[in-house]
Amino acid sequence: MAIAPLRVAVFDGGWNLPLWAGIDQGFFASHGVSIELRYVGGSAELVERLLRDEVQVAIAGIDNLVAYQEGHARIPGIRPDLVAFLGGDRGFLSLVAAPGIHGYDDLRGRTLSVDALSTGFAFVLRELLATHGIPADDVEIVPAGGTSQRYAALLAGRHAATLLRTPYELLAREAGCRILPGADWLDDYMGSAAFCQRAWAAASSDTLRAFARAYRAAMDWLARPDTGPRAAALLREHAPDLDPALSERARDVLLAPATGLIRDLRPSMAGIATVLALRNRHAGQPKALDDPARYVDLSHLPPA
Repeated sequence: MAIAPLRVAVFDGGWNLPLWAGIDQGFFASHGVSIELRYVGGSAELVERLLRDEVQVAIAGIDNLVAYQEGHARIPGIRPDLVAFLGGDRGFLSLVAAPGIHGYDDLRGRTLSVDALSTGFAFVLRELLATHGIPADDVEIVPAGGTSQRYAALLAGRHAATLLRTPYELLAREAGCRILPGADWLDDYMGSAAFCQRAWAAASSDTLRAFARAYRAAMDWLARPDTGPRAAALLREHAPDLDPALSERARDVLLAPATGLIRDLRPSMAGIATVLALRNRHAGQPKALDDPARYVDLSHLPPA
């Protein structure tokens, strides 16, 4: 009997490079786990699919896990018990403005977009605005779905600025948009993580370990100097708007040793603390969140 593939919910974007490489190079197959990527348009859809057992693993900003785990976002009739088992990246976030926007002051009175208002990277946007002296009530922030949807809306002129992730910030800049400064502190932010339901993890530990070993093999392959051309080609295959030069720049951003994809797969506790601090500051929940380890189980990772 054929083994059913592991269904993995993801957003479209370059941070999926280890998954694409793992499929392309046969690492998942060689570790005995077949994966099927299910692309989603927003964080609510991603988490709902996970909680309704339509997928077994989700890869998205870890703040989504926190939001649903703590009840700050809800799906009626379902009480989540989620856990992250693998660290993906530090966010790759850039605040990108439409042509004609030259700085933060030009955002006053304009419409900005995020995935969802209470999850994901909405609080990163609020923090960027606050640190540049823009009160939240000086702008309108609207939900607009995942990175690819926000990129399209930005180019269509529907929003003055949005947070984009690699490679979409590079594509937007080529189209005449401007990357606004001031996001350097995001190097200490925890972006995407792979997470699942705790009960499923307990029952499927062998599968999770195989997935993590294959993901590590893909990361090791991507780190080799001779695989750069194929990595860039994979980006072009999945983001057809990328030309060869842009795909190489995107690859270099994604694989930068200090700020790129997390090579040892271990979620950053300091980065999760930053995620919690932003949620404490901007979500208005009554209880402060201060325990990054509450959301993580590293027992499924291969040895460093």
